[in-house]
Amino acid sequence: MNELILPALLAINIDIDPNLTDIGPFLLTWHGLFTAVGIIGAVAMIARIAPWRGIPVDEIYNGALPIVFGGIVGARTLYVIEEWDQFSSDPMEIFALTEGGISVFGAIVGGTLAVWLYLIFTRLPWARTGDVIVPGLALGLAVGRIGDIINGEHIGSASSLPWATTYGHPDSPAFLLPSHHPSVAYEMIGLLLLMGVLLFMLRRMAWLREGWVTVTFFFGYSVLRFVTSEFRGMDVFDQHFGDAGVWLGLKSAQIVSVATLIGLLPIVYFLMRYSPPQWEAPEGRDDGSSRAQRRREERRRSVRARDA
Repeated sequence: MNELILPALLAINIDIDPNLTDIGPFLLTWHGLFTAVGIIGAVAMIARIAPWRGIPVDEIYNGALPIVFGGIVGARTLYVIEEWDQFSSDPMEIFALTEGGISVFGAIVGGTLAVWLYLIFTRLPWARTGDVIVPGLALGLAVGRIGDIINGEHIGSASSLPWATTYGHPDSPAFLLPSHHPSVAYEMIGLLLLMGVLLFMLRRMAWLREGWVTVTFFFGYSVLRFVTSEFRGMDVFDQHFGDAGVWLGLKSAQIVSVATLIGLLPIVYFLMRYSPPQWEAPEGRDDGSSRAQRRREERRRSVRARDA
């Protein structure tokens, strides 16, 4: 017992009510609030960087609603499949989205399908549009994880590290559990770092072929999720809490991560062998290069024109 009590006393205690307020028949939670903030932030970032690759901002705003809807449906669907025992007795709970319970991988799958359908309808360039979407997606997922940190929905593996967490509010799913890894905080930090890499690729590596930024996101997030899933789930007094292994000791998110990485292989091969040259901005439009680079290029053009 002392092995459980002492680490808990040294851990970071989060004593916040996961529920914010009731709005009519709906319960607003921190999870729902930060999911909404994440969506708004994602759309705003995508609209901001879309001109870097010549994607009309109006197309971003027009596609935001159906894509977000697809992401929400996918996120909830995969979560319900994974946690069917929780919903089998009362299927109407499936629609209680504001109370939490979504799968990030489900959101990515549902959102990707929605993007695919939208690109077919609008005939926007697939790879280039994907490249401007994924940094915003990383931001939105990271912001959404703040709500998960507050409510303690995703229970980590037991830990006595100084940044381990405990939850003191009785409405938290992790209430009274021993101190554990803040696995979703690890994922949030990883997503922010990944977002920085994607933005750097878009802004400072304009010579990259279209599609590589998108592939980097899916590769990076799959690896990130595989690793952070190792820090999820714990056994306390012969009872398991949180994510559990479903096949060969792998958790469901890890299986999806491996499947995603395998699915990326033919896409990488295609990009290396058959993709068109990288996008080049029309004359006078920002192509993602720095001001110094643009000044140097202008001087080169002036010298070439003078010598000619």
